[in-house]
Amino acid sequence: ERRFSRGLTFLASYTWSHCMDISSGLYDGDPLPNPYDLRSLWGRCDMDFPNVLTVNSVYNLPFGKGKQFGGSMSGPVNAALGNWQLGGIVSANSGPPFSVVLPFDNANTGIGNQFAQELSNPKPSGFTQTRAAWFDPSAFGACAPYTYCNSGRNILRGPGRVDFDFSLSKDFKFTESKGLEIRIES
Repeated sequence: ERRFSRGLTFLASYTWSHCMDISSGLYDGDPLPNPYDLRSLWGRCDMDFPNVLTVNSVYNLPFGKGKQFGGSMSGPVNAALGNWQLGGIVSANSGPPFSVVLPFDNANTGIGNQFAQELSNPKPSGFTQTRAAWFDPSAFGACAPYTYCNSGRNILRGPGRVDFDFSLSKDFKFTESKGLEIRIES
């Protein structure tokens, strides 16, 4: 965190983490995809985002009474032009983990979303990831009928995300304890 003179403030935080479990996506009472091999469920938590960076800033614009510009503004002009703030937040994080599942009940157990069979490397050498083709789907298939396949839970990771948030706000002070704030955020 850094506060500068003249109304500029920055705050940055970075988190590196890793989370592993066997059931973060399963709800109480849901059947396990393969109850005979709990090790196949051991994998990244559904909320495993190893890298999270957040940076925000607020800038009190230097216009209005007591500020760098417009210190002698009259009451109505100061009310319109003084006490404005610009703010912004940039958030970036790693993509979420996900599993490749079959669209049918391969093991014939009455339980859907069974893991697919991993046939080859889903991101082979020379493979270029795009939003339309994040991994090679031909690397997965179905295993022998009435059996469970070999891939595990959350073995792949989706694309990362970057968000930009901006704000413009204005404070109106009526009395020492009463005021109004108008915000525009996107």
